Amino acid sequence: MTLVAHLSDLHVTEPRWSARGEITPKRVLGKLSWHLRRRHEHRPEVLELLARDLDRAAPDRVLITGDVTNQGLPAELREGGRWLDRLGGPQRVFLVPGNHDVYVPGSSVALAQAWARFPAPTADGCEPRVDVEGDLALVGVSSARATPPLFATGRVGRHARLRLERCLRRLAGGGLARVVLIHHPPWAGGISRRRVLEDAQPLRDLLARAGAGLVLHGHVHKTVFSETPGPDGPIPVVGVPSASALGRRGPERRARYHLLRRIRGGGFECRIRVLSADGTRFTDGGQCQLGGGDARSADR
Repeated sequence: MTLVAHLSDLHVTEPRWSARGEITPKRVLGKLSWHLRRRHEHRPEVLELLARDLDRAAPDRVLITGDVTNQGLPAELREGGRWLDRLGGPQRVFLVPGNHDVYVPGSSVALAQAWARFPAPTADGCEPRVDVEGDLALVGVSSARATPPLFATGRVGRHARLRLERCLRRLAGGGLARVVLIHHPPWAGGISRRRVLEDAQPLRDLLARAGAGLVLHGHVHKTVFSETPGPDGPIPVVGVPSASALGRRGPERRARYHLLRRIRGGGFECRIRVLSADGTRFTDGGQCQLGGGDARSADR
């Protein structure tokens, strides 16, 4: 059975402007937030510990649900690409962008140039990115959109949702568990209006019709185990905290990632790896079982 690691919200890069055109009101406010808070919470040394722990765990793929950078600057995206290489490069890393990677208008163009080796879906109605790894079909969809200052909302969009539904239906019934990756959680509530997925309910309706085995997301910087209705029963929806966080805002926000493996007969085993309280290593955070599997894709 294929073993994958899910991590998110690396925020590994420091925002540095190199051209006048890169300075926008949103980036000015974001840099103030970085200096006051984020640079003390998101630490590259934590990511180095995580990379070493991933080397020992040896997953087949590393799944990243966005926010590799802080402001989507070209220099940040290039630096983020070097971290993606550290985690295994194009052959191992599967990612979707987050709102911090598509921070302002034009960021998506810089992202496409800097991460050309890591094809990522965009929120312009294109086909979702699909990779098959062993018994899993990895389906990446973008919710990342440039937003005004103080907003971090996301949206998949009608055309992208139509293409996602066709994709999920095409993959159904082939013995593969369909794993959907998105940055913003597909919740109907429970999140600030400034950070919500604007078309969460249409996306949930889509999943209720087409089905999936698992939905993975980031964005909220905490561990979340929830569900959304599917045609054959509830679909597990799982989020992880920031992969670089020291946990200064509480232990539930301390860096962690999940190791996921499909269980014979249905569902997924989830093993949690969490940064130790002293910040020196990643340790065992327990395990759980998620859902009953992707019934529409399971061999019968």
